[in-house]
Amino acid sequence: MLLVVACSQPGRDAFTPATFNANGFTPDAEHGYANLSGHAASKGTAVIKIVVPPHPASSAKPLAVTPVSPGAQGVDVQVSASGAAVQRAFFALGADRSYCKGGTVTVALTCELTLDVAASNDTFVLNVETTTTAGGPLLAVGRATQAIRAGKTQSVIVPMNGVISFLQIALGNPHPPATGKSANVQVYLTAADAWGYTIVGAYDNPIALTDSDTSGHTSLSTTTVADSASAGKLLLK
Repeated sequence: MLLVVACSQPGRDAFTPATFNANGFTPDAEHGYANLSGHAASKGTAVIKIVVPPHPASSAKPLAVTPVSPGAQGVDVQVSASGAAVQRAFFALGADRSYCKGGTVTVALTCELTLDVAASNDTFVLNVETTTTAGGPLLAVGRATQAIRAGKTQSVIVPMNGVISFLQIALGNPHPPATGKSANVQVYLTAADAWGYTIVGAYDNPIALTDSDTSGHTSLSTTTVADSASAGKLLLK
């Protein structure tokens, strides 16, 4: 999950509004700011907080947002108001950025992005990537629509789904029972992102499974796995 807070930002005029480049992106601003309000007559400000865990085994309790992949190094933010063209900005994620803090081997990296957006029914689309420049392999994607009102402070939750790069499958018992004996065998299914980190939570696209045994002697407890919780309950019968 990502928490998007739309609010007024004191001192925001100190930021220089970004301009679009040839790729249609608003360049990464020095202070993590981008003007994505287009030609809107009225606008609000959205603050997006992204938490990147220090390592996959982190046991830290969830903060205001759910951490994305430890391999996250950039995020493509797209905002569109009702009937308006999509406005885009790309932000690198790293401890060297003025809008990020933490990012050590034991402390999560927290980055705060500030966006001017139209006061309208806005759709936020986020693509988390492996690189500090736009166009890298995707790690997670998210989408949410929220009515943004001028002069109001609002929170928008953007569900993030991990993008699967490869799968690993193993049997809990590599030596199945002898012929003629029935048993349930645990199947361990692990979905990993482009950096090789295990995806915890929902997948961008559900995993479809088939049993290649045409004899009918075996079957899977399910043929569709939509998240890591379901992946941990898979059985071969």
